[in-house]
Amino acid sequence: MVPDPKPIRYRNDKYLDYIRAMPCWGCGLPGPSDPHHVSIDGQTMGGKPSDQWTVPLCRKCHRREEDGPWISKEDLYREICKLLGKWIRDGEK
Repeated sequence: MVPDPKPIRYRNDKYLDYIRAMPCWGCGLPGPSDPHHVSIDGQTMGGKPSDQWTVPLCRKCHRREEDGPWISKEDLYREICKLLGKWIRDGEK
């Protein structure tokens, strides 16, 4: 059996800066926020997911989510789609 190839992690510092400037999605605290990387397959294989799979969370909400998920995956995915759409509409400023 051939092992699956290691997934490619796409990086985009401009997008992460865009996420950092946003208010916390969890509690609404004004930015800067931490970009919280969301695993799309339930595991990260020892690394972070690609940068497009992020939501802005303040440090407190980020730690809370890392300690044990309190936000549903569906809500996170929905928010990621909104953020990516806004990023594209804004012309990747």
